[in-house]
Amino acid sequence: MRKALFTTSMIAFTAMGIASCNDCEICTKDSSPEIRLCQTDYGNNTEYGLAQDYYTAAGYECR
Repeated sequence: MRKALFTTSMIAFTAMGIASCNDCEICTKDSSPEIRLCQTDYGNNTEYGLAQDYYTAAGYECR
């Protein structure tokens, strides 16, 4: 019973992790660590767009 519950929990957490990164972009810049921008980390689309604009203006390439 415990193994089944544990396995089900792990599958659910993995699925949530995969679903949460569907709306993510990875921004890279030479000699800088990569930055992951996920839409779910921002309160609305305007804040997310401003973050994208900021990193693009700072020389990052987001994809």
